[in-house]
Amino acid sequence: MFTMSRGIWTIEKRKRQTEIFVTNRKTHDIFIGEGYNIKEYKHSMELAKVICEALNNHETKKRPQLIT
Repeated sequence: MFTMSRGIWTIEKRKRQTEIFVTNRKTHDIFIGEGYNIKEYKHSMELAKVICEALNNHETKKRPQLIT
């Protein structure tokens, strides 16, 4: 299983790396697409990267900032 980590949300490939998900590994898995051919794979990975980045940005904004 391949994962790409950038924070809370990660990209994960399943089923012989043909199904692409974005997951927080706790409560949510979002199916992005399939990669049975190279065109589908590239499109699904690009979409997964955008979604993963957006979710991580949203999560960091929700966390309270520590006063130092």
